[in-house]
Amino acid sequence: MLRNFCMLLFLCVVSMLLVASPDFGLMDSGTIRLTGGYKAFSFQMGVLSFLEAGWSTDTGTYFKLGFDRSFHITGQLSVSGPDVGEVILSTGYDFGPVWLSLGALYKTDLPAVSFLGGYLYSAFSADNQRSYLALKIGRFQELQPDPSVKRDFTSIDVSAGYRASLDINLLVSRMVETELIFVSTWEINDDLSDISIYPNRIFTGMGFTFDLKKTLNDQ
Repeated sequence: MLRNFCMLLFLCVVSMLLVASPDFGLMDSGTIRLTGGYKAFSFQMGVLSFLEAGWSTDTGTYFKLGFDRSFHITGQLSVSGPDVGEVILSTGYDFGPVWLSLGALYKTDLPAVSFLGGYLYSAFSADNQRSYLALKIGRFQELQPDPSVKRDFTSIDVSAGYRASLDINLLVSRMVETELIFVSTWEINDDLSDISIYPNRIFTGMGFTFDLKKTLNDQ
């Protein structure tokens, strides 16, 4: 058991260093996902094959456009207030057991602060993404209104999840999947100030995916 876990962790780290989004591309059109946990909630919907939209407590309303097959390239715009926005560009490839992605992020929270950086993301799954282990490493710069004040830091995310297939009719939709999610995040300043072995953020929650098309096709 320990040997299998170490091998899985090793493969995930190696794949992440080769090249590399905080998800597995765009949602299928006609599907809806609800995710909730401690102080966090999100709603996502696959509108068209190239368009996804939703809302979350972290980023507010978002729209994601792109092309998503084995190779994906997407752009996401999130707005959570008049002066608070985020843009994410990502590209990656699904190699089967390994998902790799490379992304760039710009976030502004005027007039207080803005963030600029990029990240590498990799997820490993031995059972077609039913269960997965993922690592994400990002390099970011936090800018204050005073140009001389800035913070350079590395962000490390470790996440794991398990998806279970379902087939439950609910009014005008059908629940097709549930997911257990765990995410832990560390931020390490370049000057090693405030370094701690404890995560800056921990999220544990559940997700539920509904398919509108299956119900409509049955009628």
